[in-house]
Amino acid sequence: MSDLFAQLGIDWKLLVAQAVNFGIVAGVLAWFVFRPLLALMEKRRKRIAEGLELRDKAERELIRVGEAGKRVLGASRKEAGELLGKTRRDAVDQERTMLKEAERKAGVILSKAELQAKQLREATLGEAQEEAVRLALLAAGKILERSMDSKGEERMAREVLAELTSNA
Repeated sequence: MSDLFAQLGIDWKLLVAQAVNFGIVAGVLAWFVFRPLLALMEKRRKRIAEGLELRDKAERELIRVGEAGKRVLGASRKEAGELLGKTRRDAVDQERTMLKEAERKAGVILSKAELQAKQLREATLGEAQEEAVRLALLAAGKILERSMDSKGEERMAREVLAELTSNA
């Protein structure tokens, strides 16, 4: 074998020294470079895994919050609808109450107006009767002024009274 190395121009002593140097360099590199580099890569892999896990957790939380928001929004819409319905019902009830009150007040005003009209009619009739009595007295006075005989006066008084009672 040393012949083969000699023919190829390889010095076996130099080759062994280079192999030992290579082993030392490989050991130093493994100890001081590859080990810290592997530890750094492992830390980075863990951070990436944690980041992915946090991202997944955040996505799940976002979905949960979105669903909760939808539920709250749905409940709020439902509550707003119920409140709007209640408000409409209250408004209709209040409108009915106001209409009833207005009808009642209109009835009271109508009753007062009818009473006033009746009182005015009675007052007018009373005034008309007083006027008729005054006219009758005036007519009677005129009759008396004419100085008629008693039969004429009597006849005239009856006619006036008949006329007054037929007009009243």
